[in-house]
Amino acid sequence: MLMEPSPESNAVPAESVDVICMLDDVEHLPDPMAYLSQAFKLLRAGGLLVLTTPDDLSILDRLLGGRWAVFDGQEHIHIFSCQGLVRLLEQIEFHVIRSGRLWKRTTLHYLLSIIGAWVSRDSSHYRSTIRLGRLSITFYAGEWYLILMKP
Repeated sequence: MLMEPSPESNAVPAESVDVICMLDDVEHLPDPMAYLSQAFKLLRAGGLLVLTTPDDLSILDRLLGGRWAVFDGQEHIHIFSCQGLVRLLEQIEFHVIRSGRLWKRTTLHYLLSIIGAWVSRDSSHYRSTIRLGRLSITFYAGEWYLILMKP
């Protein structure tokens, strides 16, 4: 079931959901605690919350600083460290099942064009000079994931 997020919504009965996914979502919410508390309320005992979010302590943050797209100041309202968000979720009484860095797979061509756009804002040079562009690579994108359970 897909739902428009609202911490006040009563459209779904309490303790009726097995899994809630918040993928690249929590950093956009005006009141993350309210939404996460609502997720806790909706989950059955043993239900899972899966979320991903940018990591404010990532290497991309250190390398790019204010140029990292995450720090746009408009769409990304809250940027969490893993430890900070875990503390918030434990206050709600979620139990952490698993957490870690989120690795992504893409082509070298795409990754270099993105880096080129960040560095020079003109990625056309990177697109035309990549000879190994179809090479598939796995990289850490500055995000992490959490899998949590309602006890």
